[in-house]
Amino acid sequence: MRKLLIAAFILCSVFARAEDGKSEISLISSLPDLNFGVYGVIDTGYRYSYRNAEDTVGGRLGLDSGLQRTSRIGFTAEAGVWEDFKAGAVLERGLSTDTGTEPGGWNRQAFLYISNPEYGKIAFGKQLSSTYILDTKFDPFNHNSDAGLNAVNKYIQRTDNTTAYYSPEWGGFSFMSGFSLNIDGDENPGGTGDKNLFFVTPQFTRGNFSSAVNMLYYRYKNPASGGTENLEAADFFALYDFGIFKLTGYYGFKRAPDGDFVLYGSEGKDTQEFMIGATVPVSKKSFFLGTYKRRVTEVYAGGPDAAVGELSVGYNYRPIKDFLIYLVWSNIVNNSAARESMLNGGVLGSDICGYKYQSSIMAGAAFAFDLDIHVKQQ
Repeated sequence: MRKLLIAAFILCSVFARAEDGKSEISLISSLPDLNFGVYGVIDTGYRYSYRNAEDTVGGRLGLDSGLQRTSRIGFTAEAGVWEDFKAGAVLERGLSTDTGTEPGGWNRQAFLYISNPEYGKIAFGKQLSSTYILDTKFDPFNHNSDAGLNAVNKYIQRTDNTTAYYSPEWGGFSFMSGFSLNIDGDENPGGTGDKNLFFVTPQFTRGNFSSAVNMLYYRYKNPASGGTENLEAADFFALYDFGIFKLTGYYGFKRAPDGDFVLYGSEGKDTQEFMIGATVPVSKKSFFLGTYKRRVTEVYAGGPDAAVGELSVGYNYRPIKDFLIYLVWSNIVNNSAARESMLNGGVLGSDICGYKYQSSIMAGAAFAFDLDIHVKQQ
């Protein structure tokens, strides 16, 4: 192995450069063209959570990981296979920077793909859901653990066993489309217990305006009843940049006549949700941001709907592109039906950091890195 490495360095001419916050190393050799990448985020901050739904529980102060952006590390590889077609792969896993531990496996992404600049990309494996991709683009808080869209308006963030197509852009228009044979875990014999997903997601961007429609259909073969259950969902996103501020809007609904087997189990049926948010620049390196979110879910057993609302405000300072300092306050309000569900171990309510807290304030920092290694044939 040592001789092989020495030979590789002798055969290669090496030069490095940095552009747009991305470090790049180029190697020139007799090998075929290859691209390798290593990227990641390290996010750590202090969070004080208070106002617990259980009156006897006091506040919690913690040094936590992934508050503003999930801590992670990922690897990419790509090579030309013929003409303008490339084959590649992505492996990504989460990290807990507060304890130094990590979840097992490539729990965030693990897929291979074939791409072409004219025809787009098709990918196979565990991938980010279409809702997660849109949330990254439209949510001012960008997956903040307490203030992000998923804190109240819950959705599936990743799907297993997924085949997805990502189109190129044509005059501002693009789309994603695909299916999953089972969104969570390996496929079962006969498909019993599998949760299938089909989605189509058109997007449009022109000038300062961006929009997207996310249409999803889930199908579940219930092993208990032997019957097939269906769930339909749609998300509508829009963003306009006025210059002095950006305004974001979101509305979504889920129709689950047999119960929401994807998110709320036997507790919830139909759901409606919305978000309005704004980002206000203070300078080129800092900005204020805020959102209000609300979700209303029909209780499967009957009675009043479970409703949850959340107000979040924050301040971000980015001295360089890859380093962010943040301060965020969030406050959740559950109505009596949502609170009762949460106190009884259900899922119709929303809380902060999984301990039934309703309010939090966090302060932390996130550092991102991205290194590309290019091997070019001489």
